[in-house]
Amino acid sequence: MPPDQSGIAVYVQNPSKELSISATDAKGNSLDNFEWNLPGFPLVRQYRVPPGEYQVMLDGQPGALIANAKAGQISYIEVSQNDASDFRAVLKSDNFDAYKSGFVDALGAITEKLGYESIKPLIFAPVGNKIYIRMAGPGVKPPPN
Repeated sequence: MPPDQSGIAVYVQNPSKELSISATDAKGNSLDNFEWNLPGFPLVRQYRVPPGEYQVMLDGQPGALIANAKAGQISYIEVSQNDASDFRAVLKSDNFDAYKSGFVDALGAITEKLGYESIKPLIFAPVGNKIYIRMAGPGVKPPPN
């Protein structure tokens, strides 16, 4: 990662079904729109952003996660899904070990199966330092913010 950028990675370790993911900023500008069609295979979305503090909101989850995106480092957000298809996100601490968590292995497996384009980081500067993330099940497009 370039030293003048920081990263925010969204990680769903074992999605139980196909997913649509979208992300917008404070003005509703589209940042990401992605379809994941490999249930049971890890989903990773990587965002490169200028260093700073970001509010990351997951649709349906009260409150915001505050990611302190430091230059040259990645902030990790792990998303889990329950039986009711509700999503919950947790911001991992600064000492989160991406290797032990399987995150780095997941990147390798995804790259091997689908190629680098499926995990290539998106580079943007979200308006208001806010990122709104919506996830939905198969065939259901997340509505725009």
